[in-house]
Amino acid sequence: MSAATLHTLVVANASPLRSAFVRWVKALPGDHQVTSTDDAATALAVVAREPVDVLVVDAALPAPARHVLLHHAHAGDPSIRVVMLDDWS
Repeated sequence: MSAATLHTLVVANASPLRSAFVRWVKALPGDHQVTSTDDAATALAVVAREPVDVLVVDAALPAPARHVLLHHAHAGDPSIRVVMLDDWS
């Protein structure tokens, strides 16, 4: 990943909307790496092993897992931008 590449991590249930969102981010101008997962544990592993610039989280992710993810991601890198999206249906 080059220094100018932006890494977006999408954490939401697998759905056509999540897939469309991932394709949309990849199509934005510039270099974009997009990782997607449907659970907080996998997202935490991604955040622990590589830099993430933007964390997009489904607000429907169960509260305990969502809170742990946001806490640990921000504690590891306070510059991570977080976007909470509601209603992926």
